[in-house]
Amino acid sequence: MTKLLEDETTEVRVNVIDSAVSVSEVVGADSISQTVLPKIIASMQDKQWRVREAIVRNAPALGSVLGVDVFGSKLLSLLLEALADSVQKIRSSAVETIQPLSKNFGWDYVYKNFLSKALSLFEEKKYYLHRMTSIYSVMEASSVAPKNVVTETLLPIVIKSFADPVPNIRILACKAVVKIAPFADASALQSRVKARMQELSQDKDDDVRFFAGEALSHM
Repeated sequence: MTKLLEDETTEVRVNVIDSAVSVSEVVGADSISQTVLPKIIASMQDKQWRVREAIVRNAPALGSVLGVDVFGSKLLSLLLEALADSVQKIRSSAVETIQPLSKNFGWDYVYKNFLSKALSLFEEKKYYLHRMTSIYSVMEASSVAPKNVVTETLLPIVIKSFADPVPNIRILACKAVVKIAPFADASALQSRVKARMQELSQDKDDDVRFFAGEALSHM
């Protein structure tokens, strides 16, 4: 199996990573941890983005098999790096690990070790695509986060995004309002968001105006 991770065909390498969890059920987690996992980690340097994306996508399932300690010491850092990857699909796959990781290890673990880092990209990175990653993380986490976290931690990032100079960020912020509205405090939405949405419904950008209207219809 480890030799197949060095195969010259991208599809073969991807298939090996996709099958790692099922193989571990046969040979045992310890065997995978000692033999295959180091090769998988090394494959995060693969020039083919599909190989890297497969690792990110399978990280929660691998973590469930290998345990939280191995996940934290071997795989977590790979996911954190993937949040700022140059390939959009890899960034998206990293964000999409929030819910399965929460199911595997609990909300507190995910917030402390992963989501908080994803949210920090909003302030730390100047590139607008990284700000989008933070907003996507807000949207992904909203259904598994406690209501007070949605209202007091996730919602403020969306609110900051309303004034972003990049129209795509403002559009995504409007979409985020629709996504998180069922999980946030209703009074907070009315007092802190509704007026801002009304302002964005008059935005100079046509698409921003459209999605602001969509958000208002959900409040």
